[in-house]
Amino acid sequence: RSRDGIVVVTADRRYVYANPAACRIMGYSLDELRALPDFLDNFPRREHQAMLEHFAEQLAGTTGLWTSTLLRADGTEREIRWTNMSFDIGGRPHGAAIFRDVTDARQATHNAAALGQTAAQLAGRNPLQAVLSELARHAVEATRAVACAIGVAGEDGALRAGGADGVPDEFRRVSLLGTLR
Repeated sequence: RSRDGIVVVTADRRYVYANPAACRIMGYSLDELRALPDFLDNFPRREHQAMLEHFAEQLAGTTGLWTSTLLRADGTEREIRWTNMSFDIGGRPHGAAIFRDVTDARQATHNAAALGQTAAQLAGRNPLQAVLSELARHAVEATRAVACAIGVAGEDGALRAGGADGVPDEFRRVSLLGTLR
């Protein structure tokens, strides 16, 4: 029931085991993974040399914690954070990796930093409504949102400033965003 992917491969880089989380993250069934000729098929070419070096070190008994790019069955790339270990099964060396998809967490951190940077750049040079509209635009661009509205209320709860991106004209009219200065 682990959220982390767990895989076991032979010394000749063939999968022998993958838990359900690994199959979900990688986009393959266990049978499809076992049919792959080489676990390198799950990594972009630019990562192959590093993966071969890590695997040789792993089989020699060295463990570590790394970040790599995983190539899913559908061709999309996901960033993973992983650790490894090695052991013998029936006198044959095997490697195991435990990994987690960190793509969304990294993207969220990047988006938050970009929004903060945008706000800092705009704050001193523009009216508040322009700053809020620009932040809304960046929020739409950096996420899967189709629209964003940001409002600032006064102490009495009344809308004092606002900005939006991607909202219908009717929303602007009803919310008074179009009339605020």
